[in-house]
Amino acid sequence: MDGTVIFFPRNTTGANGKPSYVDFFYIDVNGSKKPNTYCQDVFIFSRKSETGIKPMGCTLTLQQNGWKFPKNYKYKF
Repeated sequence: MDGTVIFFPRNTTGANGKPSYVDFFYIDVNGSKKPNTYCQDVFIFSRKSETGIKPMGCTLTLQQNGWKFPKNYKYKF
């Protein structure tokens, strides 16, 4: 209802021709509204049966900062 979109990339085929399964997904916190830019309104998470769902990359940075953009955030708006 709030416009959030969760995107699971499709499984792909690796260089060897065998299926390559992805273990991550993206969340776009405002859906089709702009900027639709990684680390600004689109964030990545890993999903593994052993560890559950965990933030990755810039998403981890935000989690470590209480889910707030730090003053020195390198992905400027």
